[in-house]
This record gives sequence, structure tokens and C-alpha cells, in this order.
Amino acid sequence: MGADGVVGQLTGVVASMAVLDPETLDDQSVRESVLALLGCANQLDAVIARFTRTFDDRKLFHQDGYNKTTLWLEAYARLSGPAASARVRAAGVTRLLPKLEAAFVAGEVDAEHVNRIGLTAERVGADVVQDAEDILVPLAKIVDPDTLRSACNYLRDEALRDKSTPPDRQYARRGVTVSRINDMWHLAGLLDAETGTLLREALDAFSPAPIQGDDRSPAQRRHDALADMLNAVMNNGKAPTSGGVRPHIGLLMPVRRYVDLHDHSGRPAASDETAATPPAGAAPSPGADAAPSPGADAAPSSGADEVPFFRAPADGNEPAVMDGWGPIPDDLASRLSCDAILQPLLLHPDNGVPLKLGRAYRNTPPALRRTLAARDPECRWPGCRIPASWCDSHHLREWVRHHGDTDVSNLVILCRYHHVCVHERGWAMDRDPDTGWITITRPDGRPYELGPSRPKVDGFRRGGGRPPPDRGTATSDPPPE
Repeated sequence: MGADGVVGQLTGVVASMAVLDPETLDDQSVRESVLALLGCANQLDAVIARFTRTFDDRKLFHQDGYNKTTLWLEAYARLSGPAASARVRAAGVTRLLPKLEAAFVAGEVDAEHVNRIGLTAERVGADVVQDAEDILVPLAKIVDPDTLRSACNYLRDEALRDKSTPPDRQYARRGVTVSRINDMWHLAGLLDAETGTLLREALDAFSPAPIQGDDRSPAQRRHDALADMLNAVMNNGKAPTSGGVRPHIGLLMPVRRYVDLHDHSGRPAASDETAATPPAGAAPSPGADAAPSPGADAAPSSGADEVPFFRAPADGNEPAVMDGWGPIPDDLASRLSCDAILQPLLLHPDNGVPLKLGRAYRNTPPALRRTLAARDPECRWPGCRIPASWCDSHHLREWVRHHGDTDVSNLVILCRYHHVCVHERGWAMDRDPDTGWITITRPDGRPYELGPSRPKVDGFRRGGGRPPPDRGTATSDPPPE
């Protein structure tokens, strides 16, 4: 029986289980079923790892316009970045450790155990984990993932202490990760000797001896010193640009809210006429860019086909949105925008009319790039999550041959890989002028399964779902640049 037949049988069994009501079973049956089903889930995860490994080996992601299995899984399986990485990691480490794969297939370990061992292999090297396979696999069969993590951390620490490890192998273990946890960022890293020394010296320089009344902990003082270091680099203009724009904290807020937050006179909130014009005299600061949007106070637009990228409520006073984070409290928005460079983005309240530059520029200037990133915080290819700072701006109607304008309505953010797909591999993009949705057509003319990709609205990205069934086949009009 082929794979299709086996998968079909599995689908049928799962469907039968889905209609089985556990409330009709006795206690012992429920208990035994839970354990048996968890074992089956482990076995199925092991099978998925095998298929994922073959998928990755054959580079089948290229058929669907992606250049990595992790990105393909994020788009097609709707997995988060960490979940997709865990799937690919399981595929790799089970090839590396055959005894681990056998335990996985038998349902004796679960995906968390496998992922923990895979992470250790990435940090200390495959050979170190292979040498410890006879210890790690039996341990994984009898302990929970947290206990296994302690053992893996011990293995990692011992490997780092091993003076016989070649310097290049030690250096390969360096790395820094920044991840969001609730309302904070989590920073973790392993630094080489020189970088670690530089960081310690810099933190010491920005952390003078505590004065009387300073009740911060040492860790809190190092945090604040790191913040001062980052601000110093950005304010002195020493940081390189990213995507043509220098690093900054970007805020998007209606002018009415901006005026209300910065009106310390005790007078009533600004009138509509006042809110329509950004306040003058704000001292420039490279650390933060505030982009006040007139929201509901903006004048109607003559361009009916502009891409909507910000829809304001009727009162035009929704919370400020910080790039890469989302809505933020008023007190933080007030402080960040107090000493910021103001870039007005004149937006219609219904369709979000953006800044227009026409054909004055061939390349996207920084001011327009910020506007574009407000609408497209990520690559606009359906399912792609590459941030705008790593992407290119692409003319839907080519600037030279088809006289396309360098305006937000004719530009989209595309990562380099998908930019190449459009220009060199025959993929086509189509933009709906009424909604701003982007749909894709394959090189052979078939519509792409994912999409449409939608512009950012109300400070959040809407999109990624499958297209409505009546949208038909996407076409390329105008031709891609």
C-alpha cells in the first residue's frame, strides 16, 4: 500500500476517534485511552520528522516559492517560527542519533525530548551529542523534558569547559537570541572572549557606582546601562542603516492622540483643526520616529485606488502602535514621542491614503520607506514573515518600462528571495485596488494556494488566510518590475 493509502486510513481512523464521545466510556477506558493516544501522537510526530527530513533533503519548498523548510512550514502548516524550527530540528537530530529515532518511533519519547536534545546538538556540536547518545536516550525515556534539559545543560557546560575543543569549534557556539515573553523581551547569549569582555567593559562604563537611594539590583543596573548604550549608539548616528533606514523606534499614532498626550496646559483636548496639523518645534531625536496620522480628521482623497494600511475609528484617537510590538500604553507613547522626529502621514479615515511622490524618485527614499513599512511590516508574499527591515521595496508597475510611480499604491515590501521569484522565476503578483490585497500566480499560471496577503490595518497585520473561493485566478496586471 502506498503512502496515499496509509495516510487515507489514518485520516479515517482519526475521524472515527473524533466522533467518539469519551463521556460514554468508563474511567479505566478513559485513562488507558489518554495514555495510548499520547503514545500514538509521539509515533506520529516521529513519522512527521521522517517525512520532513525527506522534504528538506529534496528541497521541495522551492516548488512553492520558499527557500527553507522552516519558512514553508510557517506558511503552509500555519506554524509559529519556533514550532517550525522544532519540526526541522527533530528531522535533523533523529538522523544524527538512530537510537533516539527508534525511541521516538516507538512512542517512548515525545517531541519535547527530541527538541531538547536537538537544541543541545546545535549548541555543543553533533559529535558531543553522539558521544552522549547512550546516556541521553535512556534518560529521555524515563524523565520529563525539564529534567532532560538539566542534563543537556550539564553536557553543554562540560563541553564549553573542555580545553581540548578546538578554538574554531568553541567560537562556532557563539550566539545571541532576543525573544518576546509577554510584555518584556528575553535576552540570552553566549559570547566569545573578546565580545564578552567588550560588553562587560561597556556596561561598567555606563554603570557608575550606585548613589544613595539607588535601590536597583545589579541586574537592573546592567539592564539600564544596556539601554543607555543603545541610545548612545543610535543618537550619535553610528549605527548602520537597515533596509535604507537607520535604526529607530517607530510609532504610528493619530495626531489627535499625539496632541492630547502632549498638552500639559490643562486646556481641553485639541480641536479638529489643531489635530489636523502636527505640532511644530519638536526637537529631533534619532532614537524615535513618531508618524502622526490624522485618522478621521484627514481630508478625503482623490485617489480612490490607494492601498489601505491604517483604518482609524470614528474618533481618530486609538492607541499608538510601536513597530515590532503593537499597541502601547499612553505613558510610554508620550515619552517616546516627546523628543522625536515627526513624519506626518496624511491618511484618509476610510481607505488610508498614503504619501505620494509620483515619479520624482526611482528608488524609495527613507521617508517613503517608513510609510511603506507602516503598511507592510513584513514581506507581502502570502505567509512570509521576513521583517521589512530585511526586505526590498518592489514596484508593481515597473518604473521605467511601464511608467510606474514611486508611491505607496505602487510599492510592496518583498524579501530578497521573493523579489527574485517575481523578477527572475516567473511568479506574478496582482494587487486588488479596492482592498490592497496581494495574490500570487505560479509560473505555470496556476493560482497560489496561500493568500491573499493583506495590508496592515489598525496597527495589526491582517492576512495569511486562503483566498475566498470566488476570487478566481490571480493575474499580473501591470507586469512585475
